[in-house]
Amino acid sequence: MALNLGSVAAGDGCDSLTGAPLRRTAGGIPRYQPLPAARGLILNQAQAEAAYSAMCALNNVSSRLMATFEEKLRVVERSCGGIYVLEMLEGEWAPSERYENQAAFATAYGLRVG
Repeated sequence: MALNLGSVAAGDGCDSLTGAPLRRTAGGIPRYQPLPAARGLILNQAQAEAAYSAMCALNNVSSRLMATFEEKLRVVERSCGGIYVLEMLEGEWAPSERYENQAAFATAYGLRVG
């Protein structure tokens, strides 16, 4: 299941999930993170399949994935097992989707787990 990493309501000055102060870009522009459910999934089917296949192969050599697609999308698998799908927004990588593990990523994208 994809989890939103932080949506900011206009004008409230805080991250609505954590209550943390609103982060701003170097130019002072507030960072707004759209909800993934509102936009759908970030990767297309071929990208999701390639990323998942690579993750499964890397499991065999105790390694983790960091893959970039089209210079604007990135899939990062953390050492704790969490998976982030990042988008290049205004020159910075911004998290758009977060999954607890490979199985959750596969389920979200309708991939065969195995």
